[in-house]
Amino acid sequence: PNGILLVEFRIHPHNVFHRVGQDLQAYHRISVLDLIIGTEIDFKCIDGKTYKVKVPAGTQPDATLRINGRGLPFNDQQGYGDQLILLKSYLPDIIDKRISDSILQSRTR
Repeated sequence: PNGILLVEFRIHPHNVFHRVGQDLQAYHRISVLDLIIGTEIDFKCIDGKTYKVKVPAGTQPDATLRINGRGLPFNDQQGYGDQLILLKSYLPDIIDKRISDSILQSRTR
């Protein structure tokens, strides 16, 4: 017999990645000291691959880094969106006297 089939999809939000168009956003915690001096972070994308991403010296808190082509596929076109990494800074619990003195000296310049 002929009839109507109704299908309902429920999409639950991912606990790490958030969709923005074809791009994927994710947060990454990074110390203020790493933002100041620069570093390289390992970032695991949704495909499970880990990428090394350079954080340049002097990067501002809440900056966004981008890995091109690691987002979601475009529906009618070739290519993929990007992976956006939103840097969330924190102050380390322990800052030794040498680092503290260096920060104070740079502030007085």
